[in-house]
Amino acid sequence: MYVELKNINKTFGDYKASDAVTFGIKKGKLVGLLGPSGSGKTTILRMIAGLEEPDEGEIIIDGKVVNHIPASKRGIGFVFQNYALFRYMTVYENIAFGLRVQKANKKAIDVRVKELVALIGLEGLEKRYPSQLSGGQKQRVAFARALAPNPHLLLLDEPFAAIDAKVRQELRSWLKDMIERLGITSIFVTHDQEEAIEVADEIIITNKGRIEQMGTPIKIYQNPKTSFVASFFGRASRIENYHGFQCFDQVAGAKQAFIRPEFVRVTKKSEVQKYKSSVSEGIVEQVSFRGDNTELRIRVDDMAVIAKRRLEEEIVEVGEKVDVFLYRIFVVDEEKVYLLENKSLKDDSVFI
Repeated sequence: MYVELKNINKTFGDYKASDAVTFGIKKGKLVGLLGPSGSGKTTILRMIAGLEEPDEGEIIIDGKVVNHIPASKRGIGFVFQNYALFRYMTVYENIAFGLRVQKANKKAIDVRVKELVALIGLEGLEKRYPSQLSGGQKQRVAFARALAPNPHLLLLDEPFAAIDAKVRQELRSWLKDMIERLGITSIFVTHDQEEAIEVADEIIITNKGRIEQMGTPIKIYQNPKTSFVASFFGRASRIENYHGFQCFDQVAGAKQAFIRPEFVRVTKKSEVQKYKSSVSEGIVEQVSFRGDNTELRIRVDDMAVIAKRRLEEEIVEVGEKVDVFLYRIFVVDEEKVYLLENKSLKDDSVFI
């Protein structure tokens, strides 16, 4: 492992920001730290950077314990959420800053800055000041400035948070491509699941100072290991009495379940429902247009589930009675998450 954290604990007053945090990251990987506000992800990033010191545990980079090594000596590039560019420096001067601190010679600085300006696609803007740049351009300059001293590890603290949605989408693809081309080990903090799924090779999910799960986006999405991950990753509806839905096995000790929109099929009463004998009747409480689909909130007895319908399907209206079929659900006990499939999918005897 290129970056390792071993039993890291960090407390601020009565708040435990890191609770026995342990994980490892392979060289060249782009890893996302994902979690809600206050889950400890930024504290982890700052401790790796040397901006905070853990109370206990070891931080290891390239085989060396760095707990007491100053931030400036760790060989780390840091990209801040708000860019943190120097207002009175040009693009060229901002990118050159770290190299000048290292006392690199003028020719070497010039070569490196021009190389990075070309890499970030801002040729011709070298003499502009931050106030003359768009948000996306500022973030590219911040990225180049962090890379200028040739760091061994790149850390990014919510790098797209201050950028509008359209530019953010473009920068995600750009950043992933750049990091893959450079082969630099990188860790970024985000609370945006879509961002983590799109950009990261692996995701570390944090909650209340602990690591809930680590793995590839698809592995975590398909196989959540804890109740928190099942509820947090993907937009899941939480229900307390999954026994109210037909054709699912019962799990001893499981008192709640999580249902993702893609687990649900909603049909109008006038439409053909293949598994008619195993549907539940629901009442549509809310209809929301989401651009490429319609999102529905449906009340089934005392439970609310979220579902989607394609735009080409007939419109469903608020107050309408519909049939609700669940393909699968995540069921949770105190220690484990179980993926249950509707038995109708395997038993032809319940088909209509």
